[in-house]
Amino acid sequence: MNTSYSALDTFLSCPLKYKFREIDKIKVPKSSTLSFGSLIHKTLKFIHESDSDFPSKEEVVNFFSENWNPAVFKEEEADNLFENGISLVSNYLEKILAMEAKKMGTVIALEKRFILPFGKHTISGSIDRIDKIGDSFKIIDYKTNRKIATENEVKNNLQLSIYLKAFTNEWPSFFKNKKDLEKVELALYFVRHNLEVSVKKTIKEMELMEEEMMKNIDLLEETIKSDSFEPRMSPLCDWCDYRRECPMFAHQFRSVKDPEKEFEVMDATLKFIQLKNEKGRIEKEIRDLDKKIKIYMENEKLGQFFTENGSVIRALRETYKYNPSLVLDSLKDWGVDPALVVKVEASKLKQIASKLSAEKRKELESFKELEKTSHFLSVRKAKKIKI
Repeated sequence: MNTSYSALDTFLSCPLKYKFREIDKIKVPKSSTLSFGSLIHKTLKFIHESDSDFPSKEEVVNFFSENWNPAVFKEEEADNLFENGISLVSNYLEKILAMEAKKMGTVIALEKRFILPFGKHTISGSIDRIDKIGDSFKIIDYKTNRKIATENEVKNNLQLSIYLKAFTNEWPSFFKNKKDLEKVELALYFVRHNLEVSVKKTIKEMELMEEEMMKNIDLLEETIKSDSFEPRMSPLCDWCDYRRECPMFAHQFRSVKDPEKEFEVMDATLKFIQLKNEKGRIEKEIRDLDKKIKIYMENEKLGQFFTENGSVIRALRETYKYNPSLVLDSLKDWGVDPALVVKVEASKLKQIASKLSAEKRKELESFKELEKTSHFLSVRKAKKIKI
């Protein structure tokens, strides 16, 4: 199948949102966040695409202002976002001019479109910027997020890995030696903070990425065939444009058919939430008390602590594990396929043991080894004494 990185990313974050956007084609107004991000990207491209010198600060501010459309923003946020945008692009220009003065690289591509083969599939996208630095390159993706990604998050960023794969596919002459791809920097540039976080990928990491991509696209294809698009809750749901259509939020927008039944379930839901909250508080309190009692009983060498309402017993719990090599060797000897036991777990071994002779079950039990010991508390009710 043919897809874009943007569409695949939507599917991975929420399959149902993918259906609403890519299959049902439900039109929604462009959000202020997307509009702001698009204008920032457009202005950064303007800064770099001049054939001669970089534009002046005044020219950059004028470009941003001329393309600003206050109608797409809420009245209370428009002025603040406009001033913020002017500040972001001005700071970016200042940093780029400083880098240019130090001859830190040359831009060779802006918003570079690509179509990348992945097995029987293809994936398309657009790379914000590619720089030539010395004898290698840097692939840059702009982000207007407030949160800065960690180096590890950038390392595991699927989008940048796809961009690297597309770049090596588009310009194979730069990568006659396969190891050359390990020199390429992959960077997320956080425009709000004027900060770049960059990493490099190994050949092995790229191979793993390709395997993951194939699985993801195969999963998307299977989901489309089975028409099984499930909603996936996340913190991003609060900003989703499809909440009216989504079963996870539809209750907020629907008209009530049976007010009496609605109020009845509303009351039950309020009580349920209250009890769940109380349960969490009680469980935490129990854990704290459990720890306090255990420490005291251990220090005083007590096995049981008595009160007028009953007693608490401090008992020993022993946890055992099976010796994997002994178990797997014996299973082979007994004609049992070891593949049936991916991990040597007690529950799976119990199923297998039920089909073995008593002698073999006894031998299997002999492979148990003490893994750890711990203590737990149990409550013993006070006995009523009849007089």
